[in-house]
Amino acid sequence: MVTVSSAAANVSLSRVTIRNGRALSGGGIRNLGTLTLNNSIIANNRALIGGGITNGGGTAIISNSTVQFNYASVPCSSVCLTLARGGGILNGASGVLRISKSTISQNTAYSPIPPTGPFGSYGGGIDNAGTAIISKPIARGSARTTWVQVAASTTAVR
Repeated sequence: MVTVSSAAANVSLSRVTIRNGRALSGGGIRNLGTLTLNNSIIANNRALIGGGITNGGGTAIISNSTVQFNYASVPCSSVCLTLARGGGILNGASGVLRISKSTISQNTAYSPIPPTGPFGSYGGGIDNAGTAIISKPIARGSARTTWVQVAASTTAVR
């Protein structure tokens, strides 16, 4: 798992594979600074929110990369106190997310209760609460609700 823990940090990753990470937030990557991800794979990661990537308030620039087979899941039986968000990517309320020419596929956000009311599952591929600009995406088969979940945010898909 990669953590960019400072708002002042500027991190570039190219041609890397980040897989099999486990965390509460951002199973593969947790970003609070400026992250540039190019020609990389984020796969098979798990978290309560942001299975593959959590952009918690920084800027994440993703290009020519693949985010797939990631899983956001909330373990609860009858009452859940939170919800699964962003199987592939969670972009927080103050986050800026730019994705170009990248594949977001086969990601899942899952809570074992129906996705209604204040709790449930949102954004199998991307859950965006901040600003997201997505250009030339390849989106396939992300499960639970919508591919991009929008909550009081700005989202542009070109």
